Amino acid sequence: MGKGGSMTKKYYVSESAFIEVTCELAEKMMKERLGDKFPLMFEDHGNSYNAEGQEHFNQLYEKVQNILEDADIIPTDIKLDEELGIDINQYVQRDEEDPKVIYFRESAFLEDAKEYLQEDKPDFKIIIE
Repeated sequence: MGKGGSMTKKYYVSESAFIEVTCELAEKMMKERLGDKFPLMFEDHGNSYNAEGQEHFNQLYEKVQNILEDADIIPTDIKLDEELGIDINQYVQRDEEDPKVIYFRESAFLEDAKEYLQEDKPDFKIIIE
C-alpha cells in the first residue's frame, strides 16, 4: 500500500525491455564503480566478462532489478490483446439515442480477462488489486 493507505500504481514493461534496462544500468554502475579497472573485467577481446567481471555485474544487476521492482516497475510477458485474444469491442455498446454515450460491461470484461489469464498462466498465482 502506498501513502495514505492507497494502493501503489504498478508500471508493467515487457520482460525484454526490463532485462535490457537492468543490464544497461548495471554495466554503467560497474563502469562508474571500477573506473580504470573496468577494462580488466573482460576476456575474449572484450566480448565477455571474465569471472571477476561477471561477479561484479551479477551483483549490480540484482541491485538494479530490486530498485526497479521496489519502484513498482514490473516485468511481464502478459499481453492481453495479443496473446489472450481479448476483443474489447464485445464489451462495448453505443447508445442508440446519444452517439456520444458508450456502455462498457466492466464486470464481464474483468471476469473474462481473469479467466483468460488463468487459462494462459495456470502456474501463476493471480492477485486482484
